[in-house]
Parts: sequence; C-alpha cells; structure tokens
Amino acid sequence: MTVTVILDCACNDGKAKELVAVGKSDGGFSVTSTHKGFQSIYCSIDQADPNRVLIIEQWDSKEDYDTYLGWRMDNGFGELMAPILAEEIKFTFLDDQMERIE
Repeated sequence: MTVTVILDCACNDGKAKELVAVGKSDGGFSVTSTHKGFQSIYCSIDQADPNRVLIIEQWDSKEDYDTYLGWRMDNGFGELMAPILAEEIKFTFLDDQMERIE
C-alpha cells in the first residue's frame, strides 16, 4: 500500500525559501527520487505562515521511507537543516486509500 509522508517544517524567520532551495538543489529532491520505493514529492509554503513548509511525499512503503531517511541522516541532513529549522520536523504517515486523481 502506498504511504503518504507529510513533513511539517517550522522554519526560522525568513528561512522557508532557503529550505525550498535546498530541496531544489542538486543534492535535494532529485536525489530523493532515486531511492527505492520513491513515487513523488512536492513542497509548499503555507500562505498563512510563511515560515512553515510542508513537504508531501509518496512511497511504496514506510519501510522504504525509513531506509531513505536513515540514509539522509547518516549523510549530514540534520546538520544541513539545523540553521534553517526552528524546531524538529513533524512527520505524519498516512496509508493511502485510493489512487491519486489529477
């Protein structure tokens, strides 16, 4: 079953666009897309709170996501995000119940 992962990122004042830039960089979302189980990703800034970024990803399984996140953390992701984030990322894992309609 496909899993949707929501990363709710509270950024330091004025740092949301920096987080988005990290995602768009060569080491960002394009690298995420090469990992086993990856399906899709997108990133949005909250209109009501410009210091809040939501990253929504779809993966084949939570296990695939956990493996990917472990790899990211082992390769300096936490240190890279520390000056950007105001608090720890909040993760939500959802079991998808239907195919995405576009």
